[in-house]
Amino acid sequence: GSFTTDASGNASVTLGWEPQFAILKNTNGTNYNWVTLDTMRGWVATNSLQAALYPNTSGAEAIQDWGSPNATGFTVRGFYATQTLIYLAIRRGPMAQPTSGTQVYNAIARTGTNVASRVLTGVGFPPDLSIQQPKGSSLNPEFCDRLRGGSRRLNSDGTAAENTNTSYGVQTFNQDGVTLGSLDGSGGWDMSTDQYRSWFFRRYPGVFDVVAYTGTGAAHTEAHSLGAVPELMIVKARNSAGTTNWGVYNKSIAVTSVLLLNSTIAEATSQSGYFNGTAPTASVFSVGTDSDTNANTTTYVAY
Repeated sequence: GSFTTDASGNASVTLGWEPQFAILKNTNGTNYNWVTLDTMRGWVATNSLQAALYPNTSGAEAIQDWGSPNATGFTVRGFYATQTLIYLAIRRGPMAQPTSGTQVYNAIARTGTNVASRVLTGVGFPPDLSIQQPKGSSLNPEFCDRLRGGSRRLNSDGTAAENTNTSYGVQTFNQDGVTLGSLDGSGGWDMSTDQYRSWFFRRYPGVFDVVAYTGTGAAHTEAHSLGAVPELMIVKARNSAGTTNWGVYNKSIAVTSVLLLNSTIAEATSQSGYFNGTAPTASVFSVGTDSDTNANTTTYVAY
């Protein structure tokens, strides 16, 4: 297809599905490179630096904020102003339907090696979500996912915003596991003889999905790619100042109730502000006006 950017170089493209690859080319100007983006190298759904390749040159990756994929298409940001571009996009999704649970979920118990930038393998599939939990240490359990970029971490036992320190935690998502940060062998997630638990999840229709979105402050729906009605949803603000809870929806409680993943309190009733008192569908979920799920301009991730 094609699209035209505005005066700031921004545009939104609707495909009807989430892409994993896109190649873009300006058509009404000279000296513009072809730009290739893909989710395996770090085309992520966050306003962050991302890697593009220019297939018409021999240059290395060009790192900048190119835009983001989403559940129904993609955006470009700060691109070429008021220019028309053509694109080719390829849909995200595994090639074959899983025949066993181990093709979309795996749990690994491991012992630290004190090796910097340790590569964890043996997952059995390209993971999209990694939850790292230490056993018997003061480190917090961390959620990292491919969609936000590997080095963006959220602690599930607190209200803090995501941590982007690139020296600790999961740094990259690989074909069969993840790579830990350069300092994880000296004070992080790979301390010698320490015990850890790592849970890995793969996005697949009907099984599991991840959505990154920006709040508006007004009740609305967000598209997802699960292709089935979600039975469990966990939402966390990413750039909040550290005061937002992890909101949890579950099909077995009232749509006006919520659980808080980071809290020991009981089910909180009459909480329509979280999910707008509306059950999700096979294509969208609803958010209300509570700041834990939908403050204006705040960024969120939903599992």
